[in-house]
Amino acid sequence: MPLQRLLAIALLPLLACGPEPAQDIAGCGDAACRQQLLFTAFDADPVATVALLGGLEPVEQEALVRALAEQRPDALELSCGAVVSGSPAWGLCSRLRERPHLVRGRRGTPTQEQPQRSAPGPVSRHPPIPTQVAAPARAVVQGCAERFPELPASQDECLFQAAEALASAERWRATDRVVPLCVAAGDYVHGCLHHSIATMLPPLPAADLAAPEDLAETLQAVAALGQAVGADQAAAYESFFWGMWTLHSFRNAQQVDGRLLQVLPPAAVHHVRMAAALRWLQLRGGTLEPELDLWVDALEAALAEPGSPSPGSRHQATLWKARDFWPDDLIRAGEQDVPAVFCLGPGRRPVSDDPQEDLRLALLEASARLGRPPGQDFYLGVAQGEGSPLVRWTAVRLLGALYPEALGQLDLTDAPTMLRLRAGSPLRER
Repeated sequence: MPLQRLLAIALLPLLACGPEPAQDIAGCGDAACRQQLLFTAFDADPVATVALLGGLEPVEQEALVRALAEQRPDALELSCGAVVSGSPAWGLCSRLRERPHLVRGRRGTPTQEQPQRSAPGPVSRHPPIPTQVAAPARAVVQGCAERFPELPASQDECLFQAAEALASAERWRATDRVVPLCVAAGDYVHGCLHHSIATMLPPLPAADLAAPEDLAETLQAVAALGQAVGADQAAAYESFFWGMWTLHSFRNAQQVDGRLLQVLPPAAVHHVRMAAALRWLQLRGGTLEPELDLWVDALEAALAEPGSPSPGSRHQATLWKARDFWPDDLIRAGEQDVPAVFCLGPGRRPVSDDPQEDLRLALLEASARLGRPPGQDFYLGVAQGEGSPLVRWTAVRLLGALYPEALGQLDLTDAPTMLRLRAGSPLRER
């Protein structure tokens, strides 16, 4: 029997009325009963309910988890933090961690309604939703609608998965068909574009081995992405592309040098510095004293080395994602006046035209993304030091995200308004 028909048959009980429900969801004998008691049971004991869902067959589990994700996202994430490793619920929660859009799938503010930036750079952690795209494949859209006729969120996830499957099968050559599917994926558009673009990246060289001949396919992929999203948004997606590309190139480097600065186009320079800063700190494994000026001098010297190219040394990117510490601008603080760039994929960081200051910013941002960031004294010292307002503001923002309780130790009496307002509005990750 075809898979689509099997899935449709399995889903029918969720849409039917079913028998009189039991008083306890654990005593339900069918999917209709569990659907009816889902929210009552979850509100009474979220951890036990997630554990029960972990033992259900995949189609019913997916439908019920989506219902919880739409109505109880915060409690669902919290309950997943309490499950036992290896239990049925562990498998369910692992899926949610791998595909967080299932819980936090929000489309965001439409491009035309987003606040305008006076400085260059993205307005949020995601590139804008493309508006000049071709229509998605009708057969795929119709198939998802038929598979989940009463579950619009499931239709969106179906389109998301179809885009990923196409991206995995044909890589960047399918860009013109993948992007329209993602745009059609409703609230999951951003997650779909991130996953799909990462999947479509051509095999890429380690940053310390890159040779010009390794980049021919990569440059074709960038051009295909720009064409798929339209001329108005091509530059934003090129920046997003290089943010991910440089991240995964440096993740496989055994040392940090200036190879990528020699072979990549100017649009990638800020991304090279950021990915290099993260890899440089990772390779030192926390053995360095947290001293920003010394870090800058050492990384600057490393990036001045030409490196040794090794044509043909390539690997495939993964879906690893760094944390984001600047998801949007604090408008009343004037952060829309700060030049920005995508940071390691979905995320943003401030940038500077001064190469040395840009390294300071990159190293600060990279330090916060380590498995074990420096202690609060490091960020307090930079925030109250002699650096530029942009560097100090970055330290305040990161301090508030990592150690919010330490913000009370700051003396910002004479500091620029932007620093004081950011200290009063520490990041709350969404």
